[in-house]
Amino acid sequence: MAVQKTTGNELLIPESGDDAATFIPAIKSNFEKLNEPKAAIPASTPGTGWTDNGDDTHTKSITLPAGFTMDTTLIQVRQSSSGDMIYPTIEKTSTTTFDVTNNAAEALIFLYSK
Repeated sequence: MAVQKTTGNELLIPESGDDAATFIPAIKSNFEKLNEPKAAIPASTPGTGWTDNGDDTHTKSITLPAGFTMDTTLIQVRQSSSGDMIYPTIEKTSTTTFDVTNNAAEALIFLYSK
């Protein structure tokens, strides 16, 4: 009865015959690891780089930093003055860039990667 670590992602794999006292903590540990962001970085500063689209919306192009991929990155946009969450339109423009469009030029973009 032993739990083995996988290579690369550090997840725990219970072995056949493991009892609940071994199996359940291993599964809990895996969920905790999968839910922790590897990195959280601000991808923008307020008021810089936003293009006024002329229709009360603003767009900013963001390039993912090294180690981030579109499939594993959470993009969060917040109003810079209040911290309130903004729900923008996000359009992938290449394998490493995307455009964020919303109605606030003073927004902050944060990237979280698994």
